Amino acid sequence: MVKIGDMYLMGDGVNVDEEEAATWYKRAVEAGDTSGEAYWGLGALSNNEWDKFRNYKQSAEAGYSSGMYGLGNCYLNGEGTNPNENKGVYWLRKAANAGDISAMKDLGWYYREHEQYDQAFQYFNMGAERDDADCLLGLGLLYDWGQGVTEDKAKAEKWYKKSGEKGSAAGAHNYASKLYQNLIHFEHLKEVIHL
Repeated sequence: MVKIGDMYLMGDGVNVDEEEAATWYKRAVEAGDTSGEAYWGLGALSNNEWDKFRNYKQSAEAGYSSGMYGLGNCYLNGEGTNPNENKGVYWLRKAANAGDISAMKDLGWYYREHEQYDQAFQYFNMGAERDDADCLLGLGLLYDWGQGVTEDKAKAEKWYKKSGEKGSAAGAHNYASKLYQNLIHFEHLKEVIHL
C-alpha cells in the first residue's frame, strides 16, 4: 500500500495525486504498517503542522530516515511543536547518519553558518560522496576560504567544477569565476615576463 502511495505522490506510472497518495498511506497505517514510510508520507502531505509533526515523529521513531529529517525540520522551524534547535539538530544528524542526503546538506550549511567548520566538512563530505551538488559546492567554499581545512584554491576549483557538473548554478558560477581569475593571473604574468 505504501508503494502505491509513493506512486501517486511521485507520479510514477500514474498522474500525481496527493489526495490519492494520502489515502494509500492512511490505509497502510490502518493495516498496521510500522515501517515509518507511511507515516512519512502522511507527514509530507499534511497541511496541519501538528499532524505533520506527529506523523514525522512516528516515522522517525520507526527508523525511517526521511521521517527523521522531517522531524528535525519541525523542531528547527517550530512546526507542530515549540522550536528546539538541539532536538532539530539531533534528528537531522540521525537522518544523515542513516543516509538522508538532504540532512547531510542541511547540516553542512547549518554548521558552516555556526562556524563549526569541522562538522560542516564532515556532513558536506558525506553528501559529496553521494555526488550531491550542494554538498560539493559546500566543500568548495570551505577550501576556498580555508574554513576548517587548509585553504586550497585548486581543491576549491575542483569541487566547484563537480558541483556545477551536477547542476548547481552556484557551483558553475564559482568555477567560472576561478577560471576567469586564473586567466587574469596568466595575462598579468605574460605582461610581467613579456611573453
